[in-house]
Amino acid sequence: MQATQVFSTVANGGVQMPASMVAATRSTTGETTPVESDEGTRVVSEETAARLMRMMESATSAEGTGSAAQVPGYRVAGKTGTAQMFEGGGTTYVASYIGVAPADDPRYTVSVFLKSPRSSIYGGVVAAPVFSELMGYTLRKAGVPPSDEPFKPFPTTW
Repeated sequence: MQATQVFSTVANGGVQMPASMVAATRSTTGETTPVESDEGTRVVSEETAARLMRMMESATSAEGTGSAAQVPGYRVAGKTGTAQMFEGGGTTYVASYIGVAPADDPRYTVSVFLKSPRSSIYGGVVAAPVFSELMGYTLRKAGVPPSDEPFKPFPTTW
């Protein structure tokens, strides 16, 4: 939850919102009441958050380690992860991908953590495709329009 909140904060222009698992409640009569949320707290400057989003979008480009996280029609920003962990006297791995979409108008953050993956230990290989499927489904189900503007990567040569 903490890692997901960090990515959501960056996507929210550097403003951290309180974590919550409940968006609304529904009465027995079917009436929906939204849960009020507290105001956010700026923890990162807007400029720094924008730069981080561009960097994370680069990680999802064709040249990045998270290219398998791409969602057709949408810009995606995110990061792969591979961590070794100790368990039961031995070691195993956790492969991850956390991302935000659409990167040009963030609406959703999705985190995928796979403990002891079998086909590969790398997040870009096993977790990024799962992210792509989950995020793609979420965006389509919510009726989020595709990204309008193309990604403008940071220059890699001077």
